[in-house]
Amino acid sequence: MLVFHQSKQRELGDVLDLSSYLLKPIQRLSKYAQLLKQIAKECPTTHPAYADLLVSLFYDIQSSSDVF
Repeated sequence: MLVFHQSKQRELGDVLDLSSYLLKPIQRLSKYAQLLKQIAKECPTTHPAYADLLVSLFYDIQSSSDVF
């Protein structure tokens, strides 16, 4: 896989190494949790989707802790 990636880097003029691409999805998990927390903070507790938001936040935090 590394040889393939290196050949594509040269072909496309890309400067990121393979580890940078593998790290991106892990970084997104924490960003999703931050986004959900901010939405939960701004959302009125009386909003019909508030309970679903809290459930999503709980599961996102659970899945993030499983990865780390």
